[in-house]
Amino acid sequence: MIKVGRITIGAATLDHPTVAVLDIPNTIVDRGSRPRLAGLIGSELLALYAVTIDYARRTLTLNNPGFRPQAVTFSLPLGFSMSMDGLTHPSISVELDGSAGDFIIDTGSSGQVFVSEKFQREHAPFAQYGKILSFLSAGGIGGRVEVQLGFGKRLAIGPLTLSPPAVSAATNAVGFNMSRSNSAHAAGLIGAVILAQFAVTIDYQSGRAYFETVPGRKLPGILQGTGMIFDKPDHEAFEVLDVLRGSAAERAGLRRGDRVIEVAGRPARDLSTSDVQSLSSPPTHSSLPIRTSDQRRFDLTIGQILP
Repeated sequence: MIKVGRITIGAATLDHPTVAVLDIPNTIVDRGSRPRLAGLIGSELLALYAVTIDYARRTLTLNNPGFRPQAVTFSLPLGFSMSMDGLTHPSISVELDGSAGDFIIDTGSSGQVFVSEKFQREHAPFAQYGKILSFLSAGGIGGRVEVQLGFGKRLAIGPLTLSPPAVSAATNAVGFNMSRSNSAHAAGLIGAVILAQFAVTIDYQSGRAYFETVPGRKLPGILQGTGMIFDKPDHEAFEVLDVLRGSAAERAGLRRGDRVIEVAGRPARDLSTSDVQSLSSPPTHSSLPIRTSDQRRFDLTIGQILP
């Protein structure tokens, strides 16, 4: 933990804040040919404002505390859950398949819903689902984690119900490091795919979260991809972490540990993990050409992997 002079975001400033210096995995900060991410913006600064995140417009707006969006669809009380690192995170109460819990609003998560070990133990959500995928994931700041993934039936946020939500959970203890002893222990995380259904305003000082629905947005009913689960441990190549059974990646003969140095004709050094995910997304793309470090070439068909 260090003290810095000032953080400035547009017209917003925070003088002499305490900053955590973290060893953030390369897969998070590496953006290919674009400048690397410098770090993460936390609640010490954001708590000074009513923060609106609009994924559709790709904007972050810092409003005065007490701000209320004109077109708000509904609002919810804002809670705060604490992690093992001692940091608090904004949370809201939602229902996943009829089971209620406080879920952290995780604007940086690329997934939909992530449930904690405690929530799994109490409600056994995966016992209700059909096809379940299990694989090694690059994870987040905490690093690689074994994950299971399936489609839930419904996610109720305030008066609205989203269906079907993709639900994931860690199958090893380090995957979701929330304090078990804390009474405010979160049931899980709500990620960017869910939040992108709305323009979300978080007002720490008034203790409210406001949700404005985005017309035409809906959750995808299926998950599609090549079946290649990858990480980017260094700037020069992607590493195949896992290969889903029955997928194009498995049929092609990709293996754990393979290094991919070219994707869709572009060198890996010019691409981020989100770039590869975009190149693997139908209907814009139907296949993904790759080349490995041992000069094998594959053209992986993008198909349905769940359900």
